[in-house]
Amino acid sequence: MTSSPESVRSAYDASRPVIESVQKYVSRTLKHFCGDKYIFRDRAKDLTSLSEKLETGRFGKWSELDDLYACTIVVSVSSSEHEVLEYLRSAFVEVRIRGRSDTKKDPETFRFDGLRWYGKIRPEAADRMPSGASSFIFEVQVLTAFEYAWCQVNHSLVYKADEVDWKRERLSAQLKAAVEQIEMIIASFDAASSLVPESPWPANDSMKLIASKFKQWMTEGKISETLQPASWKRFAENVYNIVKQVDREAPNQAVHDLISSVEIELNSAEAVSPPTSGTLFQYVLAVVARSGNLHKVRKSYIVQSSELRDVHGILTAPKTFQFDGVSHPSNLET
Repeated sequence: MTSSPESVRSAYDASRPVIESVQKYVSRTLKHFCGDKYIFRDRAKDLTSLSEKLETGRFGKWSELDDLYACTIVVSVSSSEHEVLEYLRSAFVEVRIRGRSDTKKDPETFRFDGLRWYGKIRPEAADRMPSGASSFIFEVQVLTAFEYAWCQVNHSLVYKADEVDWKRERLSAQLKAAVEQIEMIIASFDAASSLVPESPWPANDSMKLIASKFKQWMTEGKISETLQPASWKRFAENVYNIVKQVDREAPNQAVHDLISSVEIELNSAEAVSPPTSGTLFQYVLAVVARSGNLHKVRKSYIVQSSELRDVHGILTAPKTFQFDGVSHPSNLET
């Protein structure tokens, strides 16, 4: 059963229409902004939690409460905060902001220090809401994925714990320190990765060669930019996976052989120009097929398509991906 003073309960009930109205508007607005790019979570403060917050003695009046409705936007890295802040300032009225560096922190202490933005509904939107909506302050926390994970764990295991436990508090601080260190590494990922000692790994060298050569040929205009893969890393991995099936004993030499074959095709007078449709990977399959080695690719399922059939002349493969279930590719031959 919810426990709270009668005065707090009455004030909360009186405020509920405004809270619900603001929550509906802010939630709809920010969900649209976040889309699939950011994670959005929100909540209206429950009565018990509100009562306990008032009992801290930090608030002198009801209008000072700034998280009766609060939401969180989770970004992948802290550099995305600027985009979120720009949108918040354009969609709502900013009251104040508490950045990561605004709170004084003992260097030996690790606690929550995520970015918090406080705002109000714009007057034109508040006009269609219950009285008081224009002065209602809500909170938006902007957290990175690692900070959000720490907050979730800390909230359930420490903040909401049924006992006071020094060891739990200590472990929570240690986890926050680890999160802060991870964030520092991510923020300077390129610089930090340059300091990592590199161990020899031939497969990685081969995939790096595949990506760099095909990028070079595309830059030189020998391969159409329409074939550029969404991920060069994934493309290189997929090509290497095919090539190592062609020559299991010397896959890295097989990569060099493939690169040489492509280079000869692109530079010869009778060059076989890569098409401008389909995928770059399909072109690689065609090069492998022209070398007479496609029959050796027995571990990978190959997706048949009109481009593979009509442009590259590949009619069969050792293992063919099957379109079944709800897929009905009526224009493809299986």
